[in-house]
Amino acid sequence: MALVNQTTGVTIADDVQMATSFWSRLKGLMFTARLQEGNALYLSPCRSIHTFFMRYPIDVVYLDEKQQVIAVQHELKPNTIGSIHKHTRDIIELPVGVINKKKVDIGQILKLQTKK
Repeated sequence: MALVNQTTGVTIADDVQMATSFWSRLKGLMFTARLQEGNALYLSPCRSIHTFFMRYPIDVVYLDEKQQVIAVQHELKPNTIGSIHKHTRDIIELPVGVINKKKVDIGQILKLQTKK
């Protein structure tokens, strides 16, 4: 799956892994060496995250039920807890710098699409 910003038409990530079960969301990116450019982890449903047992920081995007960006968090450091936002339904974890590079901003709509 690819993650596309419907507002701007920009592809955020070409290779999105889904975490939709309790265990896959709990494990997330723990014990991974790094999250490569073009990759993302989409946690659904998910209201909050942690970076315990991770070795690197990540960018985080918080989405509501319409897949609208309600918050972003830059460079969430290892061994911390992410922000909590009232209307969060899904969370996307990205390599550091992607939010700025792809110009992801509050109010935009992000959608998963099948790769072409």
